[in-house]
Amino acid sequence: MPTYVARVALYNFSLTDLPDGLKIESLVILPKPESHLLRVRVNGIISNVTPVYPLTPDFLEIEYQSSLSERWLLAEQWCKKVITLLRLFKDGSIFGHLREVGNKDNPAERLLDEGAFGVPGLLMAPPPRIVTGRPDYTLCASEVSPLAEHLQDLLTVDQSPFRIAIDRFNSSYERTDEVDRLIDLMVAFEALFSEDPQAVGYKIALRCVMLLNDKPSQKEQDLRFLKGIYNRRSKIIHGKSTEATKRECEKAENLLRRSIVKLLHLAKEGRVLSPENIDAFLFFEKRNF
Repeated sequence: MPTYVARVALYNFSLTDLPDGLKIESLVILPKPESHLLRVRVNGIISNVTPVYPLTPDFLEIEYQSSLSERWLLAEQWCKKVITLLRLFKDGSIFGHLREVGNKDNPAERLLDEGAFGVPGLLMAPPPRIVTGRPDYTLCASEVSPLAEHLQDLLTVDQSPFRIAIDRFNSSYERTDEVDRLIDLMVAFEALFSEDPQAVGYKIALRCVMLLNDKPSQKEQDLRFLKGIYNRRSKIIHGKSTEATKRECEKAENLLRRSIVKLLHLAKEGRVLSPENIDAFLFFEKRNF
């Protein structure tokens, strides 16, 4: 099958101390190149040069193999997967928009998304910046090696057993209201750690802290926090509360991020944990699922 290159515009993202970009196996993150400048001609003379991506100074390239008919669909799937892994690596408001798919060996075979930036070749208004209240996602030189290890470990791991949790984790990035963000995060915790509605808050908290395997004092602290934040979530959805703080959401998100990463690493080893079998892994000798 031919090799395609998907180009993804990155929003709210910046590279620091990495003027030449970042290359990790089949992934490349690059500053805005000369080829992505739109040259405006008047009477045959170049009179202006305007960026096609005025608010996305960097972009991501993903190489993958595909049939002709599925090249765009697979590009979208790879785009979502890579953005998810970048979010799981660290916090920060990063978004990706699939802009172009091209055949690596046949440049004439090229698909463009015309929705975000208008018709190719025409000067259009820039897309709005995505505002979420989070800090931008910034990569520096010291993070290259751990990010490379993170991507190499998890890029080929099947995320589908944790689809609901990952979808809610990602949707929380789009929330500008902390209450909505908290609900997304707690639904993700339920998807990972609860198989029925009985004693949900306690089960989620206990299973999460045991999975992460921190020091006993940290386990106790996180157990109390998760039980309390789940009770807050229950009051919110039943109309008894309308409050959630940014600090609470950040702490819950960090615990969820670490939980998803741990479960993906276990899945890579062949141990796909679900709410139905996680107790056997955490508390008992039986390790076959």
